[in-house]
Amino acid sequence: MFDQIFMMVLRVIHIGAGLFWVGSVFFMTRFILPAIQEAGPDGGKFAAVLMRGGRVQRAIIESAGVTIVAGLIMYVRYIVQTNGAWARSPVAMGYGVGAVAALVAFILGVTINAPAARRLQAIMGSAGGPPNAEQQAELVRLRERMASTSRIVLVLLTVAVISMAISRYL
Repeated sequence: MFDQIFMMVLRVIHIGAGLFWVGSVFFMTRFILPAIQEAGPDGGKFAAVLMRGGRVQRAIIESAGVTIVAGLIMYVRYIVQTNGAWARSPVAMGYGVGAVAALVAFILGVTINAPAARRLQAIMGSAGGPPNAEQQAELVRLRERMASTSRIVLVLLTVAVISMAISRYL
């Protein structure tokens, strides 16, 4: 009985944190980043306020981490409970595809977007007034990098969500 409750709690945590992660990436990629780019210098001001203190990045990274850890625990428990037989099933392979897509998305977010967001924040924070031409060029480059990486991450997370949604029926 405890094992069933534990697995249900893990599943709720996995799905809840995953919803926040995917929803945040979707909203940032489809709405916030394009609006920041379209707004030009004023968008930079908004981005600086949004990214201040790293709260947004931290919340997304933490929800991704919780999603991955809860999923990994469930995956490993099923393998252990079946002496490895479950890992060879179509269901497990489907979940595995989603897990790999989510892990790659997480790695891209942490290694490309998070440092770009920190650099963007540093430039906006260090500029006493409007950014100079060099800083403005770097801001444009950073925003473009974040936007393109975010689109890739969003595709990977979509693959993960679809895999997770349909795998139990394989």
